[in-house]
Amino acid sequence: MAKQQYFTGICSDDTPDSEKRFLSVVTERLIAEGYFVRSGGLKDGSVPFIAGAEASLLGAGGESSGGTPPIAVYIPWGADGDRKADHKVFLDIHQLHHMKTGSYAEVSSFHRDVHLTISHNRALEYETYVPALLGEDLDTKSRFMICWAPSPTFDEQKRITDCGGCMSNAVRIANHHGIQIFNTAVPQHKHRLLKWITGDKR
Repeated sequence: MAKQQYFTGICSDDTPDSEKRFLSVVTERLIAEGYFVRSGGLKDGSVPFIAGAEASLLGAGGESSGGTPPIAVYIPWGADGDRKADHKVFLDIHQLHHMKTGSYAEVSSFHRDVHLTISHNRALEYETYVPALLGEDLDTKSRFMICWAPSPTFDEQKRITDCGGCMSNAVRIANHHGIQIFNTAVPQHKHRLLKWITGDKR
C-alpha cells in the first residue's frame, strides 16, 4: 500500500479572491492525484483549501458523493465551533495536546519573530501551523506547502525563507524543515502551478 502523501495549504487573511479561487483549483487537482491536504492558522486561511477538498467530492453533475473530504483543518480552542463536526475534519488544537505527544507550542514559538507581540488566542492560531506542516506526531511532514503570502524573502537558492504578515510563522517553519513552498504571490511559482494544472509540458 502506497504511503499517504500530504501537502499543506494556508493563505494570508488578505488573500485576493482571484487567488483563493486558484488555490481551490490547485487543491482539487492535487487531491485527484492522491494527496491529502492539511491546513490551519487564521480563520480565513483554510477557506480555499476547504472549498477545493469539498469540490473534489462532486460528480460530473454537481452531486456530492457524500464522502469525507480528504482534508484536516487544525483550529484553536473554541474557534468556528459550528464547523468542528463538519465531516470531522476540524481538529481542535487543545484536544491534540492531550491526544498526541509533541510540543506544538515550542516549535511555533521557536520560529516566531521575537519582536512580535501577540495575544494568547493568536499564539494558539500560530500553533496550528505545526501539525498542518509536520503532522500531528511531528514526524509526517508535508511534501510541500501551497500558499499566498505577501512580501516574500528569498535565500541564495531562491527558496522562500520568510514573508510579511500572519504567514511568516508558517513560512519559517516550512523552510526550516525543508518543506518546499509554492507561493502564488510569486509570479514564477504561480506560473509553474498553472503549467502543471493545464498539462503544459513546455
